[in-house]
Amino acid sequence: MLGLLTDRQLTLLRMIASGMTQARAAEEVGKSEATVNHMMHVIRQRLGAASTAEAVAAAGMVQLPVTLRRRRRRLPPPDDDPRFAIRGMRQVRDHHGIIRWQKT
Repeated sequence: MLGLLTDRQLTLLRMIASGMTQARAAEEVGKSEATVNHMMHVIRQRLGAASTAEAVAAAGMVQLPVTLRRRRRRLPPPDDDPRFAIRGMRQVRDHHGIIRWQKT
């Protein structure tokens, strides 16, 4: 699979696989960002990949599995907090725990 790529293309793909952005890789190689984008397009075509991530995986350059960050869950304000009161309204929790406002 890697025999389809030139040395320059392999170098660029290794930079991208290490986590470098295409703009930063363009600076390192001494080419414009448009040239690097075109080189990545050619690499994806030669490897039959739909994305850069697929190209890196197809070339076998994946080093670590990707881990997703979990978003913190925001807790609703307490029901009796006067800072969140609206005149003429009151907070009511439904059976899902969602706070809704009702007229008093």
